[in-house]
Amino acid sequence: ADLIPAKKEGWVKLLQQLDILARQAGSQHASKKAPLRDFSPWLAQFDARSSWLGTAEEQLEVPGQYSGLQRPDPRSHARVLGFQPQLLVMSSKQKPKRLIVLGSDEREHWFLVKGGEDVRLDERVEQLFGTVNGLLATEAVLGLQVRTYAVVPLLPDLGILEWVRNTKPLKPLLIDLAKVSFEEIDAHKQRLQWARLFRPGVPPVQRYPAIFALERSNVEVAFRRFVAALKPNETLKAFFVQRALGPEALWHMRQRFAASLAATSAASYLLGIGDRHLDNYLLCLNSLEVVPIDFGYSFGIGALLPVPEMVPF
Repeated sequence: ADLIPAKKEGWVKLLQQLDILARQAGSQHASKKAPLRDFSPWLAQFDARSSWLGTAEEQLEVPGQYSGLQRPDPRSHARVLGFQPQLLVMSSKQKPKRLIVLGSDEREHWFLVKGGEDVRLDERVEQLFGTVNGLLATEAVLGLQVRTYAVVPLLPDLGILEWVRNTKPLKPLLIDLAKVSFEEIDAHKQRLQWARLFRPGVPPVQRYPAIFALERSNVEVAFRRFVAALKPNETLKAFFVQRALGPEALWHMRQRFAASLAATSAASYLLGIGDRHLDNYLLCLNSLEVVPIDFGYSFGIGALLPVPEMVPF
């Protein structure tokens, strides 16, 4: 019981420093690595290895180790020993930062520190995905699960998310394969030309009612034409072939991808998750599992948009 005040003191100090870290713009370092000391000297100098047992520094645990599904055992949890001296400032609006925590389990724990956003919704979605995985655990299908990651809300507008390593968003992955910009892909250009046939000269958002009014068969014909315009190096199949060591490995990779996508799509449909474009899916470069991210449009909110999201996933 006498260790509780020290633990509270350590967490309060860490929370203050993460809040400072998240709210600094860091525009001079956007999309590149930067010294941690420029944002938080306290984090840069943190070193629990030289702390005495029971001090505030020694009590800090690596975030994301509490699942809520079983009684926690803090004695087995990894502690924070320090932080990597460099962080990565992302280019998005809120300038989130990737912070690497050095744990007592001799591992690096990567996190994304986000300020100005409420990540409690992301936490709830990840918890529900975990429940779905529990229901799917009895199915004898390899990889039939939703790939999840830890989300730890700290304040209503501050939180940290586990950085999913060895992944890449689907859209940049396909663009790298095509070796051209997205706008130069023939299939994309044909789709834009087809869409402009409906109420030319108006913003794209105003064309959708006319497209929705088409017969399903007409849309399917157009879709197949766009797919046929894709070159061999502009498809996921090309990436799978590139990664596989042989035919058997290719078959297993496809099975793992299909099972992961099926579980993710079904779970997303049940939770009413929208905004499912190619930037909101990561692909694990090792297992080829799909990792869904960004759940701002959840629980059916997408159906209330000016252009309602009618496709479930």
